[in-house]
Amino acid sequence: MERRLFDCREWPGECTLAISGPEDEVVEAQLLHAVHAHGQQDGPELRELIRASLKPASKGARQ
Repeated sequence: MERRLFDCREWPGECTLAISGPEDEVVEAQLLHAVHAHGQQDGPELRELIRASLKPASKGARQ
């Protein structure tokens, strides 16, 4: 199973969180983070945005 990465550092703001793991787990974890840390509203649009922003973990990690 390919690991996927969501990296908040690629978005405007000062958040430094990066989440990697199986795609469905990363989407759920990032969704919780977006709602609780950034005040986003859960919904299909946010889930689609998160899923579309995922990268392969081995190629997407920033140093």
